[in-house]
Amino acid sequence: ERKQQRLAEVAAQAAAEEKRLQELGRAAASAARSELLQELGEVRSELEAAEAQKRSFEQQAAEHARRAEELRQEAAASPAKQAEEQLRADERKIQLLKAQLTNLSEAQAKARSES
Repeated sequence: ERKQQRLAEVAAQAAAEEKRLQELGRAAASAARSELLQELGEVRSELEAAEAQKRSFEQQAAEHARRAEELRQEAAASPAKQAEEQLRADERKIQLLKAQLTNLSEAQAKARSES
């Protein structure tokens, strides 16, 4: 009978220990789950921040590309503008030279007629 009582005590201890281990396992699993959820939240936050930064960089790149295109167009138009302005300046010089030539011709004609 003592052996049976001892056997019952050992069985009760074993059952209590098993229950304690199960509770510890659940607690550990719960803690691990909480930790994993926290890490997941942190990773999501980092991902969202990276995506926001990527969008910002893409917007900046698009703005730089747009500005570069504007500058290319201005640069392409610039030689044409310069040539047009030079042409107008040359035309003014031609008109001035024609006027001077006319004045000179008139002065020569007047000098001949006077002499």
